[in-house]
Parts: sequence; structure tokens; C-alpha cells
Amino acid sequence: MFRITTKVKIIAAIVSFIIIPLLFSGCSNYTETKIIPTSSGICAYYSEDYTLAQTLNPQLLSDYMTGQHTDYHLFGWDISASLVTDTQDTLPFFISIEHVNQGCRAGVGFNNKTEGYKWNGFLSPEMVITNNPWSARLNSPDQAGSFVKIELSSGLMGSSNAVYRLTADVYDLKGKRIQVDVRLRDPFGAINQGYGTTSFYPQFITPEQRAGIMATPERTVGAYLAATGDPMVCQGDYYYALPLMNVEQFSITYDGKTMSGSNGKSWMDYFVQTYDARSYQATTGSTWNWIAVQLPGINTAINILKITTASGTLPYARLFNTDSERSRNGARKAAHSWAIDKITVEPVPGTEWVSKSTGQRFAMQYRIKLESDNYSGDLTVKMLTQNQEVVLPEGSEYQGLGIVDGILDGRVVHGRCWIEVQPVQP
Repeated sequence: MFRITTKVKIIAAIVSFIIIPLLFSGCSNYTETKIIPTSSGICAYYSEDYTLAQTLNPQLLSDYMTGQHTDYHLFGWDISASLVTDTQDTLPFFISIEHVNQGCRAGVGFNNKTEGYKWNGFLSPEMVITNNPWSARLNSPDQAGSFVKIELSSGLMGSSNAVYRLTADVYDLKGKRIQVDVRLRDPFGAINQGYGTTSFYPQFITPEQRAGIMATPERTVGAYLAATGDPMVCQGDYYYALPLMNVEQFSITYDGKTMSGSNGKSWMDYFVQTYDARSYQATTGSTWNWIAVQLPGINTAINILKITTASGTLPYARLFNTDSERSRNGARKAAHSWAIDKITVEPVPGTEWVSKSTGQRFAMQYRIKLESDNYSGDLTVKMLTQNQEVVLPEGSEYQGLGIVDGILDGRVVHGRCWIEVQPVQP
């Protein structure tokens, strides 16, 4: 799930419905739910050096991905999944634990197609971390017994064959109980969503940097960074993902009724970021379309993102597969990146669905064109179901599952994706 100033805007909505005390201990002094830029804190940056611990080996990457980085403004784990029930229904599902501005927040939910999302979350003064096995847990300060937990059951986070367990017990916005138990196994391992040894992912660029990108033969962000060494300090985050995890088993009990299964796919994002005044101003009010494509039949994941900020639109499309080189820490590098002027992500006209609750219009199909002399793609995304709108205080967006079909590098492909897209403008 993509992040600019709030990685999961679902969680941003949570805080508007919860009244909590303003004096905390633990993840203490958490009086705000949005990013507050300051001159303090450590900023993420691009580098090709191996000076940061997480760049050196798989064990240190796992330590980094399971650590608390309170010297940054923001870090956390966001997981989205397709859960296939024993009756062959597919449930869009998410779970999230984040630290922001010395505070903590968590959320969990699923979509049951006919009624939309059943979800809730909460702010918490403390993130409870355990080891052997590692877990991160938030307990609700307002509802006794309510919690959200992400656990590494075995292996190293970020390495192949690691096993994860996701559990939660919350009450949704209608007061109905949601109990979750999801188990995942990762046959693929982590990818460097970003660039360089630090997996740095820019969220905005300056006009000068855009000109520099277009001046490279490849016309990609990665080629520009490799050629110039521009650190882009505070222009993005350290960004890793687990893009092709298998759902081994799950159960979701909602309002006393249980849905279960042993099939599906999951994608996890892990991020660490600090905002200074410039990056906060540059990304405030940004919009994006994000499509995390999973093609398990060919062991391939594609991260497709189109960000629009005050400095213009920046598209990304990066492919990861078993041919991807690995960094020293075991995370895979992109096997292919498309030029920023050869990526098209557009809604298909005539496929709009109109929300009954907000009146917003969302496209139910998207066309993705990835032009390249040696690795072209033409993909169509069809939403799994219409009712995947997320209503937020500042507006609405569409988050959930889609089906992917098309041609990639001359091959017919089929898969799924997690999408976050904005309303279609009239």
C-alpha cells in the first residue's frame, strides 16, 4: 500500500472517528495523527555505499525490518491480501501497524463484496515488541482485549521461506466484532522497491531532477541516480516489499460467522521515512494511482505507481522476478524498469461505478501500457468487485483487489493486483 504522507489512507480515516486522551506514555506524546515536519530526525537518502547496517546481509536486513526506528517520523508494516475461502469467494483484506510522530496506529479489515469494507483501527500509546518469535502488537486503549498483531513465526523477515502470522480482534464501526488469524509463507523474499544500497524511493522530484532523468538514455529514476549520485535527501523513504507471499491458512470471524480457507496471495510494504519542511510541502495534497501486480504463474511482481504532486506527475513501473539480482542483504533488485515517458496508466472510459454513499465515480477497469524495445507490456486491470471504496474525511479513494490480464514481454499473463486509485474526474 503506497504512502506519501500517510501510507494507508484507510488508517488516516480511523483517527477521525476516535476520541482518545492526548497524554500518553510509551510511544508517548502522540497528540497528532498527521506528519509534523521538523528540522530534527534522520532523513532517508540514496546511496551506493554499504554504510547502513541493513545493507550488509540478510540477518541485518531482517533486524532492520523488525526494528523500531523512532529517530524517523514514520515506519511500519502494511499488508494487503486476497483471501480465497473454501467456498471460492475472494476477500480483499488488509492489516497495518505504523509508528508516526512518536505515536502508534493500527487497522484491519476485509471486504465482503455486498456491503463493502468491514474494518476499524485505533491509536495506541505503545507498540509492544517481542522477540523469539518477533512480533509487533498494538492494544486498543479504549476497548479492552482489542488488538492488532503482526508476527514473524519463523525465518528471517525479508528472506525466502519466512512464515508470518497476522492476528486481530477489533470491533468495526458498527460495533460488530472482527477476529482475524492469517498465516503467510514467503517463497520469494524481499524486493528493493527503491534504488541503490539503501532502497531509497523518491516521492517527488524537482524540475532540475526531471530534466536530468530525461537526459539519460534510459530515462529512468534509477539511471539518473546511478549517473549522478544525487542523494535526494528527505525526498522519499527506505522502501522494501514482500510482493509474492502465499496465504497458507486463514480464518475471519465477523459478527459470529466464520470464513476460512487456505489459498490466496499477499503483498507487504515496509517503509522508513522522515519529512522536512520541503518534502512535507511538496507532497501535501498529492494524489496517486498505485497498482501492485502479482503474476505468480511466472514468479513476477510489478510495482506501478503514478504520483502527482506540485512538481508534476512521476510514473514508475519496475518489475521483479527470479532473474532479479540480489543485493548483499538478499533483497532483489528490479529486473526491468520502464522509462518515465513510456508508462501509461489510464481508466477505461465507460467502466465507471458511482458510489451511492459519496457520489464519486471510480473506473472499474484500467489500461496499463509499458512501452519498451525489449520488455513491453499491455495489461488490463478489472476490479474484483465494485464496492471497494474507502470513505475518508478529506475525500474518497478506491482500494482493493483487481484481476490482471494481458501481454508482457510477448507472453500472455494472468494474475491479481492490489490497487489504490483516485476518483475519475467528470
